[in-house]
Amino acid sequence: MIQKIIDKHLEKMAKEVLKTNDPMVLRFLKETKENGADEDTQLEAMVSILTDVICAREMDPEETLHEGIHSFLDIMEMHNESYDFTVALKDDVIKSTRKITLPAYMMLSDLAYAVLCAFDAVGSHTFRLMYNKEVFGLIEDYDEMTDMIPADMLPLGALDLHERSVIHMVYDEGENWEFEIICTGKNKTDFIMNVPMLHSGTGYNIWEDNGYLLEMLVKSPNSIAFNREGQDILVKECAEAEHITELRDDQMDEFIEMMIEMKQAYEQDFFDSKTDSSWSDFDTGYQA
Repeated sequence: MIQKIIDKHLEKMAKEVLKTNDPMVLRFLKETKENGADEDTQLEAMVSILTDVICAREMDPEETLHEGIHSFLDIMEMHNESYDFTVALKDDVIKSTRKITLPAYMMLSDLAYAVLCAFDAVGSHTFRLMYNKEVFGLIEDYDEMTDMIPADMLPLGALDLHERSVIHMVYDEGENWEFEIICTGKNKTDFIMNVPMLHSGTGYNIWEDNGYLLEMLVKSPNSIAFNREGQDILVKECAEAEHITELRDDQMDEFIEMMIEMKQAYEQDFFDSKTDSSWSDFDTGYQA
């Protein structure tokens, strides 16, 4: 008896979704059916849409059911889209670049983690990103900068990125590592394969807290530097001891794992939240 009541209630909710006649809803359900889903699965999909919409409307009561469903399905669409980026370290001496791809559903904060992993950063400092005169950053900056937008709340797909769009990023305002992130393309892709990737790069990774030593390494690797014990040592030997290298194969092979660890560390230390993102559930053995 109880199950019949539940089923009837679910069917009523599903009909509410269908009443909108939204083309995105109809396409979503059509694709669900074409992928072999039975009636129960399709019903669950419609209820899932409505549930998410109801939750969103709690935050924005002015939003209509139609608008809410459309917003939700826009996010669903992002799961089949990705962006290509070329990232350049802005330094006259250290001319390092990386080419990465990120799914459109990932947050702006995930782009920051991808950049840091692509340059083998430790990830122990704050960062900020700038796009279209808006500033995005970490939760601990909220009190200092009231007009800053939380970087972990905006998906890349909501930024209206296009080819040649530029996002600026600053990491560790003491060392002031600056990155120029240029969008080089938007792709349609299969959801299962839509994962972050580090494709290639040139030049050195960053040397955390030792930017001046990295410049020395690039300009004159046989010059003298001081190691952590205060001893004279060739800067190239110091770099070797600190594992400072150019882009390595293992960075590309383990890119997803590195991003997950980076994300978890930042969300624990700076965002005070638990990682609960679908991309972190992907098989980390995936090879680009």
